[in-house]
Amino acid sequence: MESIFEKNLKALEKKDPKLYNFIKSYKNYNPPGTLVFSKNNMANLLFDTPFNEKLAYNWENPLLDAQKHLGVIPEDSRGVAIFTGNGLGYGPLYILEKRPKLSKIVIIEPWIDHFIFALHHIDLTDLFNTIKTSIFIGKPDYFAFEQDIFRLASIYDIHLLQYIPGFIHKKELFEKVNNKIYEIANLISANGGTISKCGDYFFKNRYENLKPLNHILPVENLKDIALNLPAVCVAAGPSLDNDLEILKKMQDKVIIISVDSALSALSKYDIIPDFVTTIDFQDENFEKFLPTIEKRLPYTLIAMNKVSPLIIKRAPYNALSIIIINELPQQWIVNALQSYHSIQAASSAAHLSLLFACYIGANPVILLGQDLGFPEESIDHSKHTVFHSKLTNDREYLYVKGVDGTTIRTDRQFLSIKTLFEKIINENQDTHIINATSKGLHIEGTERIKLDELNKRYENHLINKNVIENIPKKKNYKIDPIFRKTDDILTRIKLIYKKIDKSVKLIDEISEDIKELAKKNLSISGHEHLPRFIFNKLLELDKLNNYLDNIPDISFSVMELTFKNLAEFEAESFKNEEILKKEGYLMWLVAEINRKKSINLLRKEKINLFEKTLYELKDFLIKETDLLTKSRKNKDVDILKELAALYLMNGYANLANKIIISLEENNYPQNFLYYLKTAYFLLMNDYENAQKYKEQITQDDPYLNNILVFIAKNEMENQEKMMLGRFNEGFPTVFNKWAKRFIFIIDLFSDFSISSQILNLWEIHKEIINQAGNNDQHKTENLITQWEPLSEMLPEYNELALKFYYASGQNNKILLFLDKLLEKKPSDENYLILKSKFFLENGYFYEGIAFLQSAVLLNPKTAILWEEIGDLLLYQKNFNEAIIAYENCLKAMPQKYDLFIKLGDAYFMAGFTDAAKYAYETVLNKLPNNLIAKEKLNKLKE
Repeated sequence: MESIFEKNLKALEKKDPKLYNFIKSYKNYNPPGTLVFSKNNMANLLFDTPFNEKLAYNWENPLLDAQKHLGVIPEDSRGVAIFTGNGLGYGPLYILEKRPKLSKIVIIEPWIDHFIFALHHIDLTDLFNTIKTSIFIGKPDYFAFEQDIFRLASIYDIHLLQYIPGFIHKKELFEKVNNKIYEIANLISANGGTISKCGDYFFKNRYENLKPLNHILPVENLKDIALNLPAVCVAAGPSLDNDLEILKKMQDKVIIISVDSALSALSKYDIIPDFVTTIDFQDENFEKFLPTIEKRLPYTLIAMNKVSPLIIKRAPYNALSIIIINELPQQWIVNALQSYHSIQAASSAAHLSLLFACYIGANPVILLGQDLGFPEESIDHSKHTVFHSKLTNDREYLYVKGVDGTTIRTDRQFLSIKTLFEKIINENQDTHIINATSKGLHIEGTERIKLDELNKRYENHLINKNVIENIPKKKNYKIDPIFRKTDDILTRIKLIYKKIDKSVKLIDEISEDIKELAKKNLSISGHEHLPRFIFNKLLELDKLNNYLDNIPDISFSVMELTFKNLAEFEAESFKNEEILKKEGYLMWLVAEINRKKSINLLRKEKINLFEKTLYELKDFLIKETDLLTKSRKNKDVDILKELAALYLMNGYANLANKIIISLEENNYPQNFLYYLKTAYFLLMNDYENAQKYKEQITQDDPYLNNILVFIAKNEMENQEKMMLGRFNEGFPTVFNKWAKRFIFIIDLFSDFSISSQILNLWEIHKEIINQAGNNDQHKTENLITQWEPLSEMLPEYNELALKFYYASGQNNKILLFLDKLLEKKPSDENYLILKSKFFLENGYFYEGIAFLQSAVLLNPKTAILWEEIGDLLLYQKNFNEAIIAYENCLKAMPQKYDLFIKLGDAYFMAGFTDAAKYAYETVLNKLPNNLIAKEKLNKLKE
């Protein structure tokens, strides 16, 4: 009879031949304990250790321990369950059964002897017979583990589970493995949720940021350049505003490493950072750098390579270092550049600042403005930052210990950031970390010292701030390895196209074959029952798909571009399982291979984009390298002209400006320089100077003019993209800036016009503004503020704004928009009437009368409004002015006899009794039965 061990090994051999051979050849097997049976007769393990916790599982029933895992994994989860430790396998087996929707179960068992013990005594074949499981035994291959989970873990949730006895009996081994698993899973999960939405951004940014390779300072060159020098890591928390005066006094005494968000605040106090860290991938984050453009602070920019290319191209830094992390989609780049993740991936610019401070050897490192909470009542960042929001009551707030012993309000996101800070601090225990933030959260592992105390401590301490200039030129990135690698990838892409086309053709053939087969009404329940010719085609298709799933240097880059669609395709596979149950194997097979056809066609589309991107990268680098080489040998201004044009066409304002300065020094023709400067200032969003230099262009140059128009269109599209992308995120003033730039470019280039997308967005917002009474008033006013720069090009903007401000009683705004409307339509009786009412309601009688008289001249029917005004004035006891209003109405409408009664009342109240009597009698002469007039006249006679 076959033993459990033999049965397990047979299944393992099919599952993983390499692991099977490892187990078979393992010579040092030392059982972790003795096999015992629990009360319910299930196998258990009695450890041979001095610990009290001797049993591996519950004595009553081992499955009671396994059942605890269900609380971690929701019933409908399609995610990835990762077990650190397999134990006897009860946990993975139970989850496999009870959570069938899970996409993958990964077992990492560092205790080899325990795994072999389980093979001897527990039937694990269910784990080995499913494609859902992956098993790593002994010292894990972490790279293979990351590859194995990367795709699914980027789409779905990751569930981390532990075999607790392993952590008790092999504490150091299990904790080491678990920490690494957590690091990988956390990185994928943290980035993956973003990748699934923004993978195309990451892809585009990564390759665009390779173009300035000739100008990038390898981060390895910065290692230990600030050894044992004090450094301040400046973040942009609300409390930063309290410390800027002191920091200004310290700037020559410490290395300053600022996050990009804090740049604006530092600039206002003339504080010059040595380094600025940036990580955000969206273009609007370039706004953080705009306040420093005129000052051109001489800092070094430290950027992650997925950062927005606008920042790389235009931020006014002196030197640039881009950190290229060794992650799967860009591993070929890391290998080609030999840039082996000197600094680990960071999840925020503040984390990057701390990691960088430790990397350059700074000690101590001082945290400033790192609030990680909301010590201020109203805002979430320093008041000087470009992006800051007002706090709202609908957020979930938590209250935790602050640096000063008080309780600080925070949220879950900030708490997770705090945890990452503490992890970095724990990993750099040789670095003394001081928390000088004036009011924020306490961060474990830091010493609390106030900034003014540190200022006194470093009173006589001066630092040579030219740290970058003093860097030894250890190495620069080489271009040739990138050329070789791109050529290699481009060659293989041609083969991939053929493989994809072949797979599509095979799928179409198999689908037709199955349709014919289905007509024969044969009972076919699996691959093994298919005719040999179809079976062979499926084998060939599987081989092609396996190749396409695992193409070195390509698959993960393409995967990054398809994350948005992967969840949809995964959902289709679950739908296909329903087809299997209801319609049988053949219909399932057709649905499943056509799902793979869709995947492969999408792959082809994305590989085409990858191919195009690589060609663009290569072409730029070849052209730039050639021009740079020529310019070094020959100072011919025509070479510089071509180089400047290349930089400007690709948006590299920083590099172009250096060439423009060089051309000026060489007395190049002014007309040409005016073109270049117009283009440069357009890129830098300095429209005043752009207009100034455009107006100085005296001679038309078609080539340069095309470049200028190309840049202007790109810039207009950039502003439009940012408006469309962030219109509803609570930053009305920033949206307003984008709109102003957008309209400026339209004005500067008269043949440009507003796009249909912008107009469509306005139509949506127009409806919100129109329904202001039913909506959040603050939100409605934000929308009006946002759109104001485009108001002259938007239908009904001024009318809707006037309606809103009239309803909310904002007099200055009412008058502003009335004037705008009357400027456009000075003879519009309705606007004249509104302006008349506005003045009269606010006590400006004669101004109001004048506007109403203008309205009546345009349309006599509007005279009825004199009556309304008279009523209002009478109510306000302005009797004489009410008389004027009623008399004016009667001049235009003499047959309105009932108005004589109101006029009589006004006369009477003003003390003109005879006039009042005459008014009432006038009514009775025409309407002898008018009871009101009779009654009022009788009272007068009494």
